Amino acid sequence: MASALASQELWQVKTRKVCDGLELEIASPRRRQYYNTGTSIWPAGKHLAGWLAQGGAGSLERRCCVELGAGLGLVGLAAACRGARVVVTDLAENLPALSENCRRNTRSVTEAGGFVTAAVLDWSECAASAESASAVVLRLENLLGGQVEVILGADVTWDPALGPSLLSTISAIAARATNRRRVGQDLDVLIAHIPRCPLLGEGCSFDIPEGDVAFPFGKAMRDAGFQLRSEVPVGDAYGTSIFHFVCHAPEVLDASAMHQAGEKK
Repeated sequence: MASALASQELWQVKTRKVCDGLELEIASPRRRQYYNTGTSIWPAGKHLAGWLAQGGAGSLERRCCVELGAGLGLVGLAAACRGARVVVTDLAENLPALSENCRRNTRSVTEAGGFVTAAVLDWSECAASAESASAVVLRLENLLGGQVEVILGADVTWDPALGPSLLSTISAIAARATNRRRVGQDLDVLIAHIPRCPLLGEGCSFDIPEGDVAFPFGKAMRDAGFQLRSEVPVGDAYGTSIFHFVCHAPEVLDASAMHQAGEKK
């Protein structure tokens, strides 16, 4: 009883409908830090979770996935409920909520044949050095029990200043995974992005930007050797799209080269 009361004091819990046939219990901290964007469910996350749950990415059964900047973990949990093995990651301050949501949805994940766990991942670790990046990816592989096959991210590209460290993290995972991958297998990177336009300054417009202006991180990904396989507009008022990048095995350079590509962005 005391434990249940303590939990109620810590968490605000809502049942989130991901798609027909899938609902998840998502807890968020009752005491939120105003600057922490990881304590809310954002539109891009809802769209990517629903798209995955409805089979938009094809079969995820037994595929090893990492969600970057997971926040409350909605996207990673949706993938796990499709039978994927998932590590949801974020900064240390967001780990309690991630772990709580993994716990609350254990039954749904298990019944789907999936697996989910939470871990700390600070993108700056991968930007620090190739050695540090390799250590991060090794930790992920140990948690998953295999090499990463799918990278997930919802609105992780909202702040251009985070782009270099995010690219370093994706590149480090890609380099290690593809160096060990069989020919013909790809690493998939699925990113849901909402375009932003400047609200101040000369030439300000409320029109939704397009192309590389809308998604400058996409150009950085292509420059680092990733290929854009598809762009799926979700049709909302924000102009949200789901971008599917692939990294083909054996076309990736070694980890140090991929790290350098990330540093240049």
